[in-house]
Amino acid sequence: MKKMKTVFLVGILAISLVGCTNDENTKEVENEAVGITTEITSDEMTEEASDEQVEDVTEAFTEEQLVEEVEIPTPFEFILNNIYDSLLLDPMVDEITCVHYSTGISEVVLSGATADDRLNAVAYRIMDVNEDEVLELLIIDNAYKDNDEARILDMYTIVEGTPVRVIEGWARNRFYMLEDGTFYCSGSGGTACSMNKIWTFEAGATELTPKEIYFTGLKEDGTTIAFYYNAEGVYDASASTEITEEQYTSFVTECVNKSISIEAKPIGAFK
Repeated sequence: MKKMKTVFLVGILAISLVGCTNDENTKEVENEAVGITTEITSDEMTEEASDEQVEDVTEAFTEEQLVEEVEIPTPFEFILNNIYDSLLLDPMVDEITCVHYSTGISEVVLSGATADDRLNAVAYRIMDVNEDEVLELLIIDNAYKDNDEARILDMYTIVEGTPVRVIEGWARNRFYMLEDGTFYCSGSGGTACSMNKIWTFEAGATELTPKEIYFTGLKEDGTTIAFYYNAEGVYDASASTEITEEQYTSFVTECVNKSISIEAKPIGAFK
């Protein structure tokens, strides 16, 4: 387990030290990271793959791969159908037709992989994340299912019978659930443009609420990296406290250690 945690931590820190130093790029990463409230209707569901195409999927999903059955709400069926059919038919899908084939999913699914590989690379879990008696759908990176942490690619909730996206994650905007039910996001816009942020998901909410953030930025000399902390989760160096690299690294390590595993079913087990 310690080895898994170490590999994960090295990956998080490496992401924070790659890329550009432009402040506008950094703010763009922060703006895109969360707060996404995209509503989806049943009209967006693609036609299901034919029986013949489904029969071509030969992967056997064992009982060990499955989790306790939960009745799938109709709004989530549309999403899972769309993702399943996208993975089954072609990894290079039409973005308009396959509206739920997100950036995070496309990164996880290897180009040229078989249908079985694609259907196994992504998993899902339905659970009441914030204990408000409304179920959420989590789409999870299943390619690294042996690790202790579960990277969340997408998360949806339901509002008046309509699914609403709460989280959209990708390689440079990685979300994990922590032991206390909060969410840890590790994002990067390049060298000196990294952020590690804690978010909460309140009862009845349709988006995450910022709690606190540790981030980096360049000093006035344009070459020295500074480390900052903001207790309100605000990405603004002028309104934040400058901290040491050791304090920054300690926070990242703590978040990695508190990241939890989430049992989930491969998308291929959906049908």
